[in-house]
Amino acid sequence: MLTLETLTQDLAQVDALKQSWLMGDGGTAAALPPHWPQPDGANDDDRALLALAYCSQYPLLEQVAAPQQLQPLSALPMLGLPTLATECRPAFRQILSALSKHEGLYWRLFNLLVSRGVVPHPLDWLPTANENRLPAAFAPWLRWVGSADIALTEASWGDFSPAARLNALRELRRDAPHDARSLLALMAPSEPADKRFDLYELLSLGLSDDDLPLLETLQQDRSQKVKELATRFKMRLGEQGQQAQDETITELQGWLTRKTRGLLRRETLLLAPELKSSVQYRDRCQALASVSLPALAASMELTLDALLEQWSFADNHGKGNHSPNESLLHNIAASLPEAQVMLAAQRLLQAAADDGTDPSLSLRILAPRLSEEACIGLAGHLLARSDLLPNTLGILFAEEWRWLSPEVFSQSPSAALLIQRLKELASAGESQDSDYSLTLAMQQIGLCLNYDCAQWLLAQVTNMGLSPLHPLLEHLKFNVSLKQEGRKDE
Repeated sequence: MLTLETLTQDLAQVDALKQSWLMGDGGTAAALPPHWPQPDGANDDDRALLALAYCSQYPLLEQVAAPQQLQPLSALPMLGLPTLATECRPAFRQILSALSKHEGLYWRLFNLLVSRGVVPHPLDWLPTANENRLPAAFAPWLRWVGSADIALTEASWGDFSPAARLNALRELRRDAPHDARSLLALMAPSEPADKRFDLYELLSLGLSDDDLPLLETLQQDRSQKVKELATRFKMRLGEQGQQAQDETITELQGWLTRKTRGLLRRETLLLAPELKSSVQYRDRCQALASVSLPALAASMELTLDALLEQWSFADNHGKGNHSPNESLLHNIAASLPEAQVMLAAQRLLQAAADDGTDPSLSLRILAPRLSEEACIGLAGHLLARSDLLPNTLGILFAEEWRWLSPEVFSQSPSAALLIQRLKELASAGESQDSDYSLTLAMQQIGLCLNYDCAQWLLAQVTNMGLSPLHPLLEHLKFNVSLKQEGRKDE
């Protein structure tokens, strides 16, 4: 019988045999433990083969034994939408593989599918537990892969890991804001400061006046970061205590006198364009990122709208990683109501049009705060820019561009530029590869255009002579293959 002592001796013998083989045994017979069975009359070669066979099996004894009571997984839940048609699945798998390292387009693939009323086949794709940017339709699968079949409640709070708790609470906030707010108020105060901050940040989803009582409580939190978060959320709702604002104004007036004397030109509001050193730019950016903008405007005897309208984007690009423009925009997105966010976005696009620069990176900061109606209003400015490919619109819209008509799209300078570049590619023949910007534009267009616009563009491209098998058209053809009957509005 194999005992622990015998097993220990055998493993040591196995190690010795391996070392002997590695160094070369010089033809000597293998010294095997006496209890290893050997056929009668075995020669040295037979003994060596037996030793090799036995040694290959012994590592199995060191593996961790399976638990005595295995817990079977529950069945994969059914989603509320049908799976992708069989004929579309190969194209989906190919596109999914190509986008696995392109996070921005990866999410758009699933937004497009849900917008057309379908989901992937589970044999082609299942989410991982941390994919929290997926559409709400995938929530049952996310819970299943995260082994979180139980609902997040006061009783089950401790059964969730911090990441799983955030995902569950995000879903609850989206579906039942009141329940999420109540659970936050009850359970979050006992969490560490960094975890509390992450949990309270979820209030930004559907932030409303109903959240004000909780925000008042958060302003008394032990964490300074949580207090500042609550203040920003209240400012988004147009709420700010007058006493706090008066104190901030007084402090800011002294700050303006000390820090900006000779550097602040009131007629155009260029905040310190003459700064020379990176340290000065760093300090300026830190101040703009955290200062109360209503109080800053009041301290300068300006309205908040006037502050935003007079800001000069052209003179505040900054140096290196220190951009006053970006610091200001982050502050606007974090703390101001949507009306002021929209005003800043309009000013940003106008300044970019005047300078001929691409506003994409800066607009990305403001876009999450804008409603779909506001984004549609800004989209017209972007489509009218002949020097911007249509994929710039993707910054404003995470989902399918259902608002865009073929008439508007076909007449836009941006679409005309895209078609011209495709025509040049078709004229050059198969020998010329498309450049990266064109490839990226066609990928994004294919995942964002609504069915009618995608069908129109595909017809234009194929009529100009570009091969239907060209890799540039993969995403666009997949879009059109999701036929109209899959759309929610049909």
